[in-house]
Amino acid sequence: MARKTGISGEMEPNTKSGNVKHPGSKRMLNMWILDILSQFSSKKRPMTYQRIIEELKKKYQFGCTRSTLGDYIHDFESDEFRQLFGCYARCDKRGAGYYLERELSDGDLRLLIDSIMSIRSLSSADVKELIAKLIRRGSTSFQAKVKGYTSADLMGLPHSPNTETLDNVAILNEAMVNGRQASFVYNDFSLDAKNRVFLNPCREKRYVVNPYRLTVYSSRLYLVCNTVPHENISMYRVDKMTDVAEESEPGKPWREIDKQYNPPKTMVESLHMFSTDPVNVEFWVENNCLRDVVDWFGGNQFKVLEQEDERLRIGVRCSETAMQFWAMSYGEYVEIIKPKSLREKMRGVALQIAERHE
Repeated sequence: MARKTGISGEMEPNTKSGNVKHPGSKRMLNMWILDILSQFSSKKRPMTYQRIIEELKKKYQFGCTRSTLGDYIHDFESDEFRQLFGCYARCDKRGAGYYLERELSDGDLRLLIDSIMSIRSLSSADVKELIAKLIRRGSTSFQAKVKGYTSADLMGLPHSPNTETLDNVAILNEAMVNGRQASFVYNDFSLDAKNRVFLNPCREKRYVVNPYRLTVYSSRLYLVCNTVPHENISMYRVDKMTDVAEESEPGKPWREIDKQYNPPKTMVESLHMFSTDPVNVEFWVENNCLRDVVDWFGGNQFKVLEQEDERLRIGVRCSETAMQFWAMSYGEYVEIIKPKSLREKMRGVALQIAERHE
């Protein structure tokens, strides 16, 4: 025996016959229709009213008339719905059916998934959770395509042992939105008696900072901030933080630290996330390394001061310590000219390396 639902005379299966009765079914109908369009429809495979009604009966054991369904679909086509939910129902050809046009396409989702897999600051568990959330945003066909993202795929990728990273991001973001200071215990990696890696506090005192930006550099998450009571910009790896908290004290605006307020410029000057003050650096580099200079410093953050047959003299503003590490990584292809202190450091390190490899 079936009984009336009150929706355009349609009938809902009785729970005594073995079907599941969903509490508040009438109120949930719009969400179920949206869920079905989200899972089963696409531009290449639009869904007719009949198919949607069949899926409602199959998945939710619920009946719906074509007129009621049409009312909901009409709502899903509105600009107000698109602004609220980031998607809308679309019909390209009369009678062909409807599909859900999403703000995030399959390509967008795939790019986000690949990006998350490459962030080494996240634990493997966090990566799996985030990927699962993104996959659910796609259609059934998209979900089938990305089944290859399994635990086995993540095993070969290096990820952080810190399981608090996502919580850290949430707390730091809340502090930035509220314009308040944040505090945390900052750690470094150590080995226990069985040579297993663990996080070990760098000092007993908590770090208190004015947080400004969260950024990804070399697959790691960093917090760009000002460390109280200093007057410069600092960078801390988010995966090395534990016990992060938002403070009640108002944060100091970036402009009080850097009058120019130019975050991209600050990031270039802090190459490799070193927080030492930037200096004017000049160096010779071989012509075929120009692409590397552009990759690291950006196309508009350095100047070509002179050209020779096989070399370029480059001028850039950067942390001296960071520049030392960068120049060392390119070895014989780079010659530091200025500042003199950096040139002498490079010479001293080169001699030490030569002695160790005798």
